[in-house]
Parts: sequence; structure tokens; C-alpha cells
Amino acid sequence: MKIICNTKEKLKPVRPLWSFGINTCHAPLWLREDLPSHALKGQRECGFKYVRFHNIISPNTGVYSEDSNGNLVLDFTKIDKIFDKVLECGLLPFLEIGYCPVELSTDKGIHVNYYHAELSAPSSYPKWNELIYRMIMHFIERYGLECIRQWYFEVWNEPDLNIGLEDYLELYKNTVLSVRKADNSLIVGGPATSKCLWIDKFIDYVEKNNVPCDFISTHAYPSDLAFLDSDYGDVTLQNSNVMYELYNHTKQLIDNSSLKGVPLIMGEWNSSAGPMAFNHDEKNNAAFIVKMFDDLGDIIDGSLYWNLSDIYQEQGFHYIPFHGGYGMININDIPKSSYNAFLLLGKLEGNYVPNTFTDKTDGCGVLSTYDEQKKIFRALVYYYTEPDTENQGNADITVEIPQALSETLFCDTTSICDDSGSVYEWWIKCGSPEFINRKTLAFLEEKSEMIKSTQIVRAVNNKFEIDITLAPGDVTLIEVPIR
Repeated sequence: MKIICNTKEKLKPVRPLWSFGINTCHAPLWLREDLPSHALKGQRECGFKYVRFHNIISPNTGVYSEDSNGNLVLDFTKIDKIFDKVLECGLLPFLEIGYCPVELSTDKGIHVNYYHAELSAPSSYPKWNELIYRMIMHFIERYGLECIRQWYFEVWNEPDLNIGLEDYLELYKNTVLSVRKADNSLIVGGPATSKCLWIDKFIDYVEKNNVPCDFISTHAYPSDLAFLDSDYGDVTLQNSNVMYELYNHTKQLIDNSSLKGVPLIMGEWNSSAGPMAFNHDEKNNAAFIVKMFDDLGDIIDGSLYWNLSDIYQEQGFHYIPFHGGYGMININDIPKSSYNAFLLLGKLEGNYVPNTFTDKTDGCGVLSTYDEQKKIFRALVYYYTEPDTENQGNADITVEIPQALSETLFCDTTSICDDSGSVYEWWIKCGSPEFINRKTLAFLEEKSEMIKSTQIVRAVNNKFEIDITLAPGDVTLIEVPIR
């Protein structure tokens, strides 16, 4: 397969959608030491800006209670520690407002997940609205208005799976008006639905009722699993193109409404929705991630990958080093192939350049850019294996770029491949130990690092041809200085 990249023609500027942000599990995990350390690593190395997590309003944060007369008693002690740590990591909150205080729950005792998320619409909107207003005012007083105006305030999480449409629309209206009461310029939005559902109904509601909406957020995974409240479950993966279909349809709904131009945020996504699915750990997940930004780069305006870390508690903690967790960093602080994919994406700068394929191999694609200021061409080439694909062989790929001034150039490559850059397969080769000793840990840490190499390429017929071979699931970044 040949990929012809015309570095002399500029396309659109690179939008680093991959660095917009990440998700973590639920709020109180930020009171640990390991999760913030993973977040700090991701911010420093991948440039993540925002972080989102569940259940900020819960008995575990202790923010809400009532006295004997039914009056609100608010305690921000734990919440302050949580958001202090977020900001200390250089991140900003993509603040998911939820869930319901137990005292206001209409379905007391009906909760999900290990940490008991109370999935109920509030029984008293006067009390709910006071809670939200006072909480936002507290944030403003603690962190300053300039900081808070950069936060995103998202109402609830996947209401299509819990409280239903009518209750959600009423909840949304009350919540965003309470947020805006604190400051009329704060960024508010929703509906944070699964499978990109309800977007048309949500837009219709905010238009007809003149309710503020500064962004649309929704979730999708290429699997048939809508929701799983257990440790294990069967997950049937779909073709990754379903992600394009869902988000492209969502974008069309926005563009055909008065909300045209409002950002579309891919609020949760991964290669499957199952909490114990080994595709999250595999090398192929890196290729999936790169493919998503290739497919959706003209559609979405922000990405919040689910999830940053295997420090994760929806089904309780899992101690096995690789257990199919959503995270891109495992419980032993080892980066997976997914983390390396974000590292490579973060190298893309400048403008995209047009590509022409000859004899295209199924699953192969490229994001190619030219940074005119630094005079560097980059091509991020991937080879994603779709579900149920059998007997895929290696892909021999030639990347062609036009000759510049020099007769030779140095080509640097960084790869996620069978040899290194994806640690899960090496853990299996080590016997899949449930507990890692120090020697094995050092070995796996070494294998988590991507392979780097340099080759000299000579011009032939006024062009340079760079040859690489990708096995299924591989991702390789090519970097070439062009003067």
C-alpha cells in the first residue's frame, strides 16, 4: 500500500481534540494518591486539559444533608480537597452535576455501582436548586470567577438509562438556571446520554423553552452493551464505523437547529462499554483510538476518553494487573497501548496535508501533518483490526512525500507494535501473574515504552519513499525534518 502525502498543500489546521480531556471513575477516588498521580502524568505528557468524573453529589463526598427541620446543611470539605487536587494537576473540571442526594431521592435505596450512585430525579427542586446555586457560588469564592468561567457544567450522566426523558428535561432546566444564577457566563450543557440518544428531543426542548445550552455532550461505544451493573458480562463488539454514524448524525441534528456552532463533546468513549473487556488492554486499542480521531476529526469538538486509570470502582476494585479495565494506565502505574496512542497523537502539529492511497489495505489509515514553523512532516499510520476479522497479514506501507532541498533526510519512527509499546501481551507471555514481583514490574515497564528508530532516506525521482511494515493493531509515527 502506498500513501502519497502532498506536503506542499495545506489543509485545515490541526485541532488537538485528543488533548481536550479524560474521564476518571467517581469523585472520592481523587482523595487517593495514585489516581491524581496518573492524572498529573497524563496532563504533563499528553496535555489533557479537562477531567470528568461521576457522583460529586453523594454520601461519599458528604456535601449534602438536612437538619431536623429539613433545612439544607452543606459541607464542602471533601469536595474542596477533590477539586484542589484536580487543579494542582493542571486540569480543569468538566463538572458532571450528579447524582441525587439520598435525602431528595424519590427512589430511596435504589442505587447502582459499588459506590451507590443515587439515580433519581430530585423530589424537591427548591432544595436541589439551592444546593446547586450555593455549590457554584462556593467554587467561585474559592477558586475565583476567572477560573470557574473555564469549567464546563454538565447536567447528569446517561439519563436515558435511569431517570427518563421528561424528568431529565425538568432537571436540566432547573440545574442550568441555578448555575447561571451564580454567574450568567458559565458554560452549561448536556444531555450526556448514551448511544447519542435524545439529541433531537433535547434540542427541541431547549429551543422551545429558551433554556441555556453552550455545548452538546453525548456518549458512544462500539458495542451492544447499554449498561452493565456487574463484574462480568458478554460484550459483542460492532464495527468501529458505528461511531462515525452516531456522531455524524448528532452533528447534523445540531447543525440543522438554532444550536448550530455549539461544540459537540464526545463525553465518553472507548472500544467497548464492558467494564471487563480485554480489548481495552490490547495493542489493537491504540489503533482504534487513532482511527477515531481520523474518522471524527471534522465532527466533534472535544474528546473525554473513558477512562484515564484502572483505579476504578464501579464494580469494586480489581487487583489483577490487566483485567480488561477501561483505563489507559493500569493499577501498577504502567501505561497501556492506549496511553501511548495519545502520546503519539500529541505530536501532530501544524496543518493537515492531503493523502492519496493506492491499493489501500482494510483497516489502515493515516493522519499526516506538516508543521511549517518547525519544518517537520509527521505521519501517524495505523492498522486497526475490526471485530470478527480473521487472518489479517502484515501491511507493507510506503509513505511518499515530495523532495525538498536536500537529497537525503533522516526519518524517525516511534511504534506501538508486538515488540514493545503494548505491555498487555507481554504480561500474558510472563504467565499472566496476578501479582507482579519487582523484576517482572521492571520488565513490563520497559516493554510499555514505544520502540524508536532512525533511518536515512535518499530521494529518487524527486520524491522520498519511507517504507514501514505494520502488523494488525500496530501504530507508527513517522517524523521527517523537511527544509
